Amino acid sequence: MNTLNGIAEFQMDGKKYTMRLTLNALRMCSKGMAVKFSEFQNWLEKDPLTSVPALCYYGVINQIKFTGSDEDLEDFDTFCARALDDSAVFEELTELVVNILTGGEEAKKKVTRQVRRKTTAKK
Repeated sequence: MNTLNGIAEFQMDGKKYTMRLTLNALRMCSKGMAVKFSEFQNWLEKDPLTSVPALCYYGVINQIKFTGSDEDLEDFDTFCARALDDSAVFEELTELVVNILTGGEEAKKKVTRQVRRKTTAKK
């Protein structure tokens, strides 16, 4: 993972994805999810089950656009369903997103604890 340019790789269901979580990805996510940029931190803390997969999804779309790839990406709901199906994958995505956005271990620990509480409460 390269937090300086927001590039990270992850796998879901045996498929490898590369995301480029940069300002353009945040812009696309803001537009696509109707969340103001200034509300991202609150959104991440209050609704990680939507925000984390959304940031990864738009990060992947940004990578596809940036590289000019002809890769086909499933719709957001399918991507989200796959991301939330495996708690280990979801935790990895959470760590990647938080590391890229903050670069800080303390912020990562705080969000990871919040996500664990929310996911365990859903079981």
